[in-house]
Amino acid sequence: MKLCIRVWAVVLIAVVPVSAATPFGADSNDTSVYALGTYVWNVVFLSDAGNGWSQSQINTHTDRVQGAADYWMNRSRDRFVPGAQLDIIVNVVNGGDPRRVSDASDTSGYADALNGALVDNPDYIIPPGSGGIGLAPPNPFTVVSESEPNTTDEFFTFTTSSTYSHFATREFNRFTRDLYGTNWAFTTFVRPVNGRSSAFVNGPYTNAHQDDSSNVYAHEAGHIFGAYDEYSSASSAYVSRLGGYLQTENTNAHWQDREQTIRNWSSTSDSIMKTGGNWTLRSGTANAIGWRDLDNDRIPDILDTFPVIDIDNDLSVPVTPDTVLTGSFAVNPMESPSIWWGAITINTLSSAFLKLRDDIVALAPFEPGVEQLKNEITPLGVDLTPLDGEWGGYEEDFALDLSELNLAPGDHQYLLQVTNSVGNVSEQVLAFTIIPEPTSLALLALGGVMLVRRRNR
Repeated sequence: MKLCIRVWAVVLIAVVPVSAATPFGADSNDTSVYALGTYVWNVVFLSDAGNGWSQSQINTHTDRVQGAADYWMNRSRDRFVPGAQLDIIVNVVNGGDPRRVSDASDTSGYADALNGALVDNPDYIIPPGSGGIGLAPPNPFTVVSESEPNTTDEFFTFTTSSTYSHFATREFNRFTRDLYGTNWAFTTFVRPVNGRSSAFVNGPYTNAHQDDSSNVYAHEAGHIFGAYDEYSSASSAYVSRLGGYLQTENTNAHWQDREQTIRNWSSTSDSIMKTGGNWTLRSGTANAIGWRDLDNDRIPDILDTFPVIDIDNDLSVPVTPDTVLTGSFAVNPMESPSIWWGAITINTLSSAFLKLRDDIVALAPFEPGVEQLKNEITPLGVDLTPLDGEWGGYEEDFALDLSELNLAPGDHQYLLQVTNSVGNVSEQVLAFTIIPEPTSLALLALGGVMLVRRRNR
């Protein structure tokens, strides 16, 4: 298993990226950064004149890939809240002996996108973020397109003479990510012969063979998510080899040092990234794929952030009954220490609630039993709904028309609560004074005070 290194009058306007599911802060090459959120796992079965696939073999390998996907998904569900779990769609692109590109899908443009990925480019330089530096190393196969004269139908074929294009596969991954509406995408190319499989760390693809088991598929997917090999003959199998979005150590690696002369005696032999047929997930691998959770709250550190609330109005001066309060909500991504990535998150905004501050003040300590009762009372307030009727964006603008609240002159306090997709809540007190006319009184109001708390789970 070789690793190739490389609501109330509240108007909410969503600001979304090119693809609504594309992670916030990700660029076009960031198609597999960590093992959180949604993936489409493309599987392409390669054929040539002498080697192909029966439907039974295709079904068997599809089951093996699904088994590998289930392995990673089930372990994420054991660890994290729903908004942080891994969800993988297995997309079998083609199969058969032979299968034409035009047969791969009826979706407009799909075959063209795949055909664009099947190119020969031996001089392609590995892009930033792929885990490698310099020219793409030789691979056991490449994919080339072969056309009959005057035809556009092309076969999924393989050869052993040159290298495979990362760029074209990333293009295909982006296409399928948009098609399926997932956060991430990667591709596995399966040859109809036996061989040693490999993968590029953080994508864009893995090489597979007909003798691969579910365990091998799961191992190679670990590389796609950011993990390195741990066995003694692997070039990345030393502790200080930092990997993944969090740039954590490869703690279960066989070697302690980069020169691979000092044995890492804390390393164990049983792990998904070290021993064939083993399914044990070690902490070094979990950290590398983004599964570190230092406070054990079932939210991975990468996603354990709070929304940002920004109020445009100056609430230190009185307002009139028809004042419109404006501002925005935004996700707050954790920045990666890696030079390849900036700050990327799959967190989204899931809800906002505006409730009377008086209700919150009333929850000051009371006699035993009374406070518990008050906490069970539904707070006065209202859920805010985006203009399009649904949440799920990375940024939301809002406009609150105070005239719709029918507020009397005087002091008022509301608590604005904004929740993201992992359940973390940011709160801001909206404290203001309403006057009948702008010149009637020069009253001062309390300014907005940002409070952050974690919702009880």
